Amino acid sequence: MLPRVLLVYRVSPPFVLQDRDLLAKHTEVLEFRWSDQRHPARALARTMLKRRRDYDIILVWFGDVHASVSARVARWLRKPVVIILGGYDVSDVHGYGFLSRPENLRRAKAHFKRASLVLVVSNALRSEFVRRFPREAWKVSVLQTGIDTVVFQPGTHKEAQVLSVAPVDEWPRALIKGWDRVVEVARLLPDIPFLVVGASKEVSERLAGPANLSVKGPVNHPQLVPVYQESAVFLHPSRSEGLPNSLLEAMSCGCVPVATSVGGIPEAVGNAGFLTSEDPKDIAAAIQHALKSESLGTMARERVSASFSITRREKGLLALLAHFAK
Repeated sequence: MLPRVLLVYRVSPPFVLQDRDLLAKHTEVLEFRWSDQRHPARALARTMLKRRRDYDIILVWFGDVHASVSARVARWLRKPVVIILGGYDVSDVHGYGFLSRPENLRRAKAHFKRASLVLVVSNALRSEFVRRFPREAWKVSVLQTGIDTVVFQPGTHKEAQVLSVAPVDEWPRALIKGWDRVVEVARLLPDIPFLVVGASKEVSERLAGPANLSVKGPVNHPQLVPVYQESAVFLHPSRSEGLPNSLLEAMSCGCVPVATSVGGIPEAVGNAGFLTSEDPKDIAAAIQHALKSESLGTMARERVSASFSITRREKGLLALLAHFAK
């Protein structure tokens, strides 16, 4: 019998909710959303204690403060806790990384020590975790996020448009995603339309770019599909990454990826796109090649189907549960 799950998360991006739905197909799932609570640490501890007979394992998405509370209470309850890492939770980049503050580094050392297992979404992230927390290296495994290739599939027509997508509500995150580079590259390629999706009002105002750059605010996840489908190239010039889901979704829709070679991006792109330096001139040259390489869009989708499918993710989560089955 598979163990029942308490799923703990700060906010609910689509890939977290997707994991919830995959798990719910096979076992009972109790949820706790940290951001919904007025006093989240107290509420989480109370929930874990009060509902302790309703779950067998704690699964925590992201190694943030909520992971520290989860791991501490789980140890007292003698229940296994698994922490899933996405990228920022093992980064010390100022204004972005959880580890940029000394007190959070202490928290991270404690919750990783108490964790039963640690899952990461890319091999690059595994290497970074091992470098920072070598004593816990034996606990870490790689399980990439999964893309629903039935939902994210190519459309009937591509425009010669360059697309960038990310949920970006603050300027430091825009810099992490390399959106300042998007502006620079758009200036170098004035005859090519660029579209950025997911910017808050604050970020939109700071992304004052050339006439060929359009900026849109956040959209519902399903509404991204036609945007991916109509764009020939997906640009992801990040400074730091775990494994970008927007990149994989775009590839699944047949976009040719152009991205900087950081974090898990090379694992995603492989030979189905263009990896570049951080120089805007190099990025611009890669985009020009990508617009002439339509066949790479087909290769990109095939790569996602083979290595990053939702079925693969589901099997990995089931194997995780089976590991803790009584």
